[in-house]
Amino acid sequence: MFDKTDSIGLYVYPVNSGETDILIKASIKKHFSFDDDTFVRIAKTPKGKPYVIAGERIFVSVTHSGEYCIIAVSTENVGVDLQIHDCLKNLTDVDVEKQLSKLSRRFFHQYEQSYISKCTKEHFFDVLCAKESYVKYTGEGIDDNFNVFSVVSPGIEKLSNMWCSNGVCFEKVNFLDNYTLCVCSEEKREIKLLKFLHL
Repeated sequence: MFDKTDSIGLYVYPVNSGETDILIKASIKKHFSFDDDTFVRIAKTPKGKPYVIAGERIFVSVTHSGEYCIIAVSTENVGVDLQIHDCLKNLTDVDVEKQLSKLSRRFFHQYEQSYISKCTKEHFFDVLCAKESYVKYTGEGIDDNFNVFSVVSPGIEKLSNMWCSNGVCFEKVNFLDNYTLCVCSEEKREIKLLKFLHL
């Protein structure tokens, strides 16, 4: 029914561009190069993960942060997360360290806490973004098990732009200063980032 592609498409919209379902349909049309979206219906799991009913294998994931909404579209399961770093804006280095330590103790696995304790605030957002992309991939969302799993292996000094953990691959995608963007998928795949689309 449409042209298949092995890539993961990331479609970036200003945050107030319209209803999420409309943005998902627009992203699917663009990614798979077809004109008619009347056969595409968007539904949600009980935990809120959107999925596509289209008679074809289409997976989507949605993230909002700061001024942007990003829709990930793929023929395989995918999770995407975007984090703006504003929660640490105007804090002193000492206050940033205290805040990150407090948050990591509450939400992160001990391996992740150890990693964060040696690193900068950007590394905190790398871990947070990867974790959130993972729970969007699984459809579980943030719950009481958020600190049970780790996206960081023990003893890691620095995460690369692409790494595997928990049977999935994580990839940090260059976006904008003051933001972290991460994609979670079953295996490494080409990622196409299309910025600042308008309907």
